[in-house]
Amino acid sequence: MDKTDKLIVKGYKFGSMKDANMAREEEKKILYIGAKLNYDDPQSVLVIYNKMIDNRIFITPIGQQFLNEVEQFLLRSPEVDDVDILPIPLFTMFMQGSTGSDVLPRIQARKKKPDDYHIQYNIARAVIALLVVCILAMFLISVDAENPNILNYKTRIEDEYASWEQELTQRENVVREKERELGIK
Repeated sequence: MDKTDKLIVKGYKFGSMKDANMAREEEKKILYIGAKLNYDDPQSVLVIYNKMIDNRIFITPIGQQFLNEVEQFLLRSPEVDDVDILPIPLFTMFMQGSTGSDVLPRIQARKKKPDDYHIQYNIARAVIALLVVCILAMFLISVDAENPNILNYKTRIEDEYASWEQELTQRENVVREKERELGIK
C-alpha cells in the first residue's frame, strides 16, 4: 500500500496522516452513533444531532458528511421544527487572507503585554534578593553559633583545646606549689 493511499479515507485525500487517522476515528464514531440512532423518533435524533454539534464530535469532511445526512433527515421530518436544528459549523477557512467583514476572526491566544514581563522580572529580582539575604543571614548565624559547625569547627576546637591546656597548666602550677609547701620532691 502506497503512502498516498493511506491518506485516502472514503474518497477524501487528506494532507497528513494525522488528519487521515482522525477521519478513520470519525468513521468508527459514525458507525457507532448510526447504529444507536432511532430514526423512528425524530425528536431523539434532533437531541443527539444538536449534542454532536455542540460537542464538536465531527470536524473532518467524513463527519461533516454524516452530520449533513442527519440534518437532511431532520429537515424532511415534519415532527421537527427547522429552527431547532443547529447549523453545521465549519472549522476551515476557505479564503486565506480575505479581509472581508463576513470572514470570522481567527481565535488567537491573548498576547502578553510587554509590561507583564517587566513585572514578572521585577518580582523575580525581589525574590532573588530576599533569598540572598536569607542565605547571608544563615551564614552569619552559623559563624556566630556556639556549637562547632562546618564553618567554624577549626577555631572552636582550637579554642577548646587551648582552654583545656590553660586549665591543665593552672592545675599543675597549683599542685607544684602545694608540693613545695609540703616539701615533696
